[in-house]
Amino acid sequence: MARAKDLLLRSRPISGPEAVSLGLVANCVAADDVVSTAIEIATELSTGPQWAVRGTKRALNHWLQLAAPAYEHSATLEALNTLHADSAAGREAVLTKQAPAFPSARSE
Repeated sequence: MARAKDLLLRSRPISGPEAVSLGLVANCVAADDVVSTAIEIATELSTGPQWAVRGTKRALNHWLQLAAPAYEHSATLEALNTLHADSAAGREAVLTKQAPAFPSARSE
């Protein structure tokens, strides 16, 4: 949770290797190796014990379905955030390659 909060609240970019170390992705490979790596993984899964693979996938998908309400809440909050002036300021900062000046962070 601490790492998730850090990433989400600070909105800092992360590298592929860092995403692997945080458990956000399973693999990080060079662009030239993506297809061959995907084929290697698909071959490994398709030639393995199919009942076990299916059972594991079902169990993990069920766990994700249980988390759906929290995900939907998060998605709603993010969608609402796009309507805020801070979101416009962030987009403008990206386009102009300048530091953002968020209206809600201004002290008056």
